[in-house]
Amino acid sequence: MPTNTDRIVIIDDEQRMCDSLSALLRNDGYDVASFRNSLSAVDNIRANRVDLVITDIKMPEMDGLEILRQVKDIDSDIPVILMTGYASLDTALEAISRGAYDYLLKPVEFTYLSLAVRRALEKRRSELERLRLVEELKLSNLILQRRVGELNALYEAGKQIGSTVNLQELLRQIVVLAGTVTEARRGSIMLLDSRKEYLTIEAAIGLEEEIIRTTQLPIGASIAGYVAQTGEPLMVADVEQDPRFKRINQEKYGNASLLCVPLRIKNNILGVINLANKEGNREFTQDDLRLLTNFASQAAVAVDDASQFERNRRRLVEFEILHEMNRELTHLD
Repeated sequence: MPTNTDRIVIIDDEQRMCDSLSALLRNDGYDVASFRNSLSAVDNIRANRVDLVITDIKMPEMDGLEILRQVKDIDSDIPVILMTGYASLDTALEAISRGAYDYLLKPVEFTYLSLAVRRALEKRRSELERLRLVEELKLSNLILQRRVGELNALYEAGKQIGSTVNLQELLRQIVVLAGTVTEARRGSIMLLDSRKEYLTIEAAIGLEEEIIRTTQLPIGASIAGYVAQTGEPLMVADVEQDPRFKRINQEKYGNASLLCVPLRIKNNILGVINLANKEGNREFTQDDLRLLTNFASQAAVAVDDASQFERNRRRLVEFEILHEMNRELTHLD
């Protein structure tokens, strides 16, 4: 059954043939364009979507076999039906060998032509559907490969950050690994103070030491403060234009795209990870944001464990100092 997208081009140097075929095919519901000049017809096929070409073999500017060749060069899947008033077995065999869908003798019997057109268009639609499914499969495979790569990257990163309990070393590892898995050249990990009022940079890549040492952002201020306050990961297309971004230095970013995700354990926000300047001056993607968000979930657990370990270590040191002082006082008595 024809659809409103089926477009047929008719090429014949006889105006009467163009008119009669066009009228009959339009009556069947097809979108038809006819040409008496084969050069103009090929230009039109090259410039527009065409689903079927019906052409006479004997043409003054370019014969039907050459039209067939050029149509196949434009799109090898466009079916071509050749017509001729001069029957020749050799010509018919050559036409079929070059990829013609069918070969009809003039005067054309419209019943047979209608059947040939319907079958040719069904073949065309089937081929387009096959190509669409192939492209979908390729895209699905690319997505699957990307996801597998992300999972492998997260697994390896998780092993590395889970192997240390030294907080400062851990924070440095986290920001380096975050930059590696997202191809970011600049980044920082910022933690909230005990009162959860300010964010400070605890580790960074690609930032000057003065910026690391002096930066202190109130929660809710700038993109990092906004993410720490809301707990929602954020991808900003242009940090130079976003009104939530408060400049912490005057150096322009190599790329205006930025990622910021929370370090969160359930409802407890520990801080944020900021990344900028993706390799090749490319923009970050939603895949990068998802990957960094998943990585931050692992990192938050490691940071919380290391922080707890550090607190316990300090308490133990304090206890040992108090114990030693008590022992010395007892000895003096």
